Amino acid sequence: MIDPGLIGDPDGYVPGEAVQGVRRVGEDGKPTGEFVPDPRYGSPEDDFAELTKSRHWLDRLGEQPAAGDAVRMVVTRAAVALSFALSVTGPGGRREVLQGVFSWGAVGLDRSGERKDQVWFDLRAGLDRAEADLRERTHLVGRAPEPDTP
Repeated sequence: MIDPGLIGDPDGYVPGEAVQGVRRVGEDGKPTGEFVPDPRYGSPEDDFAELTKSRHWLDRLGEQPAAGDAVRMVVTRAAVALSFALSVTGPGGRREVLQGVFSWGAVGLDRSGERKDQVWFDLRAGLDRAEADLRERTHLVGRAPEPDTP
């Protein structure tokens, strides 16, 4: 059973917290009538610990050898991409779940006062797309957009 108040589209993303529980089915495939509540059911809670697992984020560093030091590298640019699912409620009370990827990039990390940062918020995108975009985006930070770019 899914709580419709915690999701926007029953055919779309359903957060674990929206699952109220399940009804058991016997070996014959017929319902037994027993309801097993889900202990995680309830209001969604932020759990940033999940962001540390590698399947939720990607990173990229640009580096160059440190001057006169063969064993050290200087980070010149960095980027990270995080997948997310975010629940929002509109003025009419309808709940929607937005999914996508948030990306951040910075360049000029090796030059004091010249650092530039840029962020991207890609709705309905997955980490597969972010992985393809991340390498290019680390080189776009601080540049003016191309003409006719959305």
